[in-house]
Amino acid sequence: MEKGQTMSEALSEAQKLGIAEADPKGDLSGMDAAVKVVALCAAFQLGEPVVQLKEVTVSGMEEVTLEQVRSMRSSGRKLRLVGGAEVSADGGRATARVMLEALAPEDPLYGLDGADTALTLYTDRLAPVTITQKGSTVEDTAFGLFADMVRACRPETCV
Repeated sequence: MEKGQTMSEALSEAQKLGIAEADPKGDLSGMDAAVKVVALCAAFQLGEPVVQLKEVTVSGMEEVTLEQVRSMRSSGRKLRLVGGAEVSADGGRATARVMLEALAPEDPLYGLDGADTALTLYTDRLAPVTITQKGSTVEDTAFGLFADMVRACRPETCV
């Protein structure tokens, strides 16, 4: 839609590129992203117990209009469907969400295009760390990429 296409046109192009599913309901509703957020919560062992899919607050992008996209662009922002999770300060229960966000140019997710994916980690000890994957393929999944990183950096294996 950032190219001036309607939702229908953008969706058709995304399906041809393999970015969107043949049945795009999960993509548009945010449920596909919610599944990935839950998988990442489990991989990172966020919260106790780990958040369940039914607990994720989800607001999709089914109703986004070309006018909204143009308005965001004219204000220097981009609309993106963003998933996230936070753990309470005591390390207890995690909360997770997927929602449409208006991102400013300084946001690490602002520059993502098409099939790009990213994970930004916020901690109490480090500045935000963002890991991006450019041009994800159909075979790629968010869980696969980040689960490998988690395995590589478990306390018993990190140097």
